Amino acid sequence: MKYWKCRDLGDIKEFLCMNICQEQHKIFITQTAYLDKVLKRFNMFNAQVALTPLPEGYQPMPYKGTIDQEQQSKFQSVIGSLLYIMLGTHPDIAYAVTCLLQCSVNPSKEHLDKTLYIYCYLAGTRDYTLIYDGTSNQGLKGYTNANWGSNPSTRCSTTRFFFLLAKDIISWRSRCHMTENNH
Repeated sequence: MKYWKCRDLGDIKEFLCMNICQEQHKIFITQTAYLDKVLKRFNMFNAQVALTPLPEGYQPMPYKGTIDQEQQSKFQSVIGSLLYIMLGTHPDIAYAVTCLLQCSVNPSKEHLDKTLYIYCYLAGTRDYTLIYDGTSNQGLKGYTNANWGSNPSTRCSTTRFFFLLAKDIISWRSRCHMTENNH
């Protein structure tokens, strides 16, 4: 403030559709309002709750049919909203979203249905909150997972990681690795 014209607005309450609350030594981050808006947009607000982001064992296969422009547009809109939620406060859907994201060029009706299935999961976890506890005395922890060639259509390997600080997640990724043989 000494060098630029600005003002102190106090503690942060909202940032990029994420609500942030600070109480004592804890920080709470949610996207409930944004998630509710998206659930309503795609008519999934009162959806039957799913217990997992995707059905167990589901692996999307490439669709070889003709591209349906309307279906493609809806799929890309649905998956784009999921990406934003995933990157903001829901690392629990990272694998499901990145699996289905690979189908965005020519999605089938099944692919679209599975992206909406993720919303069924989110409808049941809409109040999940990232909580960073400054009193936890838990430092940085990291976890990784990898599988080799498990994708049946591309034979790609997938790696995943996440890092925790103060008992909650700060960084995560699920990534498919393409090789020369996968093209």
